[in-house]
Amino acid sequence: MAPEKDYNLSSLDLFLNESSELLSNLQVQQLHPLSSMDIFADYSDKIKEQARRKTEMKSLQNFAEKFNWNTPLNFMLEKDYEALILTQKDQTIVWTNKGFSSMTGYPANFAKGKKPNFLQGKNTSAITKKNIKNLVTSGTNFSEVLANYRKNGEEYLCKIDISPLKISSNKSHTFWRWKKKFMNIEERIAKSTTSLFKAVFPNTTNHYDTLFGGTAMQMMDEVAFITATRFSRQRMVTVSSDRIDFKKPIPEGTFVELIGTVTNVGNSSLKVSVEIYIEEMYSDQREQAVKGEFTFVAIDENKKPVSLNI
Repeated sequence: MAPEKDYNLSSLDLFLNESSELLSNLQVQQLHPLSSMDIFADYSDKIKEQARRKTEMKSLQNFAEKFNWNTPLNFMLEKDYEALILTQKDQTIVWTNKGFSSMTGYPANFAKGKKPNFLQGKNTSAITKKNIKNLVTSGTNFSEVLANYRKNGEEYLCKIDISPLKISSNKSHTFWRWKKKFMNIEERIAKSTTSLFKAVFPNTTNHYDTLFGGTAMQMMDEVAFITATRFSRQRMVTVSSDRIDFKKPIPEGTFVELIGTVTNVGNSSLKVSVEIYIEEMYSDQREQAVKGEFTFVAIDENKKPVSLNI
């Protein structure tokens, strides 16, 4: 096979031939490497974002034409958002964008025909839900922050911008923009701090009528576990208990309050400090009795260490 006249080497491929004549015909094409991969990545992300918004706008235009919306569409995509939801006035979902699935873990066809309350759980504020319902009915634009839950049970705070749409027919729709609201470390520590009260009964005391040290440690580990899990919302296991100081005996017939607080956060582990306070049942007297620290590691379903989702 006859050799090509010119050869452009734009990669690491190199054609070697024993013929010096062939090698003499090689021409190296000079490349201009990217000065920063970040520039290329940012540009690519912008292109994808523009295409996504164009697709979403087209979907909304189809609804606008079908239902004769009297509301301009440009405002809908002006604010930053992750998920878009279109509902009927009774909050039944009729359309979502792809970002909805990424945020919630549920496919769009699962959500269609349901109300957003299938994403809510034990920490979702009933007051906020009632406020949203009343404001949607009033026809005014507003924003709220609500605790939602992903398909895997993970809790997250969601900032919701809600815009009731005016249409000329007797039907109406409501447009929702959702964006995750991330807490910083300090906010997560404050939110996860756990307090637990217990009464010291005779079946938990020794022959000195004071709480067993082992029982105190068990209660501390329980509170530490709850604190670590509320902070991370991941599977957590105890890997060590650091120094535990028993400052005062805990007598029978008192209350104890255990307070767990995250004190240090690493890549896959965290430390929780637990304090036990004694309270007299029939007076306001209160003092610290025990203090200790516990270390936890996040694990996956195979019980392998994983990074904390922070």
